[in-house]
Amino acid sequence: MSSDLKDALVAVDWNQNVSEFTNAPVRLDKLTACCRRISLFTHELSFQDFDNPAIPFLQEMKASAFQVPACLALGLTKPAAGLMRAAVESALYYSYFRSHPQELRTLVSKSNYYLSRRQIIEYHKMHTPRFGVTDKSLGLIDKLETWYGEISAIVHGQIPGVWTSKSLSSTSSLKGEVKAPIKIFERASEIIQLVFLMTVDLEDWEAVNPISRSELLKGLSSSQLQELGLPKV
Repeated sequence: MSSDLKDALVAVDWNQNVSEFTNAPVRLDKLTACCRRISLFTHELSFQDFDNPAIPFLQEMKASAFQVPACLALGLTKPAAGLMRAAVESALYYSYFRSHPQELRTLVSKSNYYLSRRQIIEYHKMHTPRFGVTDKSLGLIDKLETWYGEISAIVHGQIPGVWTSKSLSSTSSLKGEVKAPIKIFERASEIIQLVFLMTVDLEDWEAVNPISRSELLKGLSSSQLQELGLPKV
């Protein structure tokens, strides 16, 4: 069996997969934009919360997001779906645990403690200023639920044959078909953007580097920025 596995791994031209995948500047530009947004959020929020024990969720978010392009380039598209979901979930966990240190200690010490994304959203709807009002125009909850359902169906194999090769030895770059994974990664990046824009205190935004702030607010209209209470870009 070990010999068969070795033969299957050797049969894949991993270098060729990466070469084919990276031979598309537009594709790389889209992935770079997603990773850059997530990296800036990680840097700025880590700076603001430098002594907050919830920071590892930011680091997990960034690490998961940055492995997505690597998996897509190798042809390991289904693992990329799991990484996208991990990045979004990490952003949600950070948005909650950054102000709940006692619950975070429970999370670390008790394996049966679990907090769902819906519980986090319900918390923000009830306790986070601006969240409920801004969601009416930004639509985070609807975008999150739709996206999460789609990505989970892929992760759990509810749609066989989607985002995967028929066998390990036939693993290859998806070429034109990679548009769908990249699009859903862009949606993940947007969801992470909205999670932080809608939950981070306005006082913290005042300390964000102006160049980073301009990058992190891209894609929002003047009316949306006004509703969020944030300055125009």
